[in-house]
Amino acid sequence: MKNDWLLAWSFEREQELVSATNTLLINTKLRLAGVDDPTPKNEVDDARDRIVELLERIASLVSSAEHEKSSTIVGVDPRLGELALHFLRRDRKAAEHATGPRLTPESFAELAGSDRTDDAQLLIPALEDLRAFLESQAQSDVTGILGNR
Repeated sequence: MKNDWLLAWSFEREQELVSATNTLLINTKLRLAGVDDPTPKNEVDDARDRIVELLERIASLVSSAEHEKSSTIVGVDPRLGELALHFLRRDRKAAEHATGPRLTPESFAELAGSDRTDDAQLLIPALEDLRAFLESQAQSDVTGILGNR
């Protein structure tokens, strides 16, 4: 029963992050299209703050994992650790293939906090990748709670 509670809590938190990601993604796309976003500015700012805070926490975990040359991150919420490892693997893969600019959690956080058009164009695919990863985690939680039905 305790595990179900943790999975439910994780699912709820992931849904809040997906919502913040969607709010920021929609705002960014509308801004690029030159369309006013009907979402109140304080909601967009709250979503931006939530994503930047998440990315800053991930940046700290990634830095620690790189420093220790570890493939595991101990002492943190497992889902947050998985997200940090996702960034670490993605960054290493980009470095190996030299595909575009490397987007570390720190640079992602800077993009999320920026109002520049050039940054917005880089932010969209990064937010879409973050959302896809969060949604896969949430799906895993639902499967853990309900089983494969």
